[in-house]
Amino acid sequence: RARWGDAVPPGFVRLSVGCEPVEALWQAIEASLDGIGG
Repeated sequence: RARWGDAVPPGFVRLSVGCEPVEALWQAIEASLDGIGG
């Protein structure tokens, strides 16, 4: 939301999911965290 000028607190994480198999979601989350060093 920061890109639209809304106040976003430090450490805020936005998580958006759809109707995917749960394993695919976990893989995507893990890959994203690995990409940021989490």
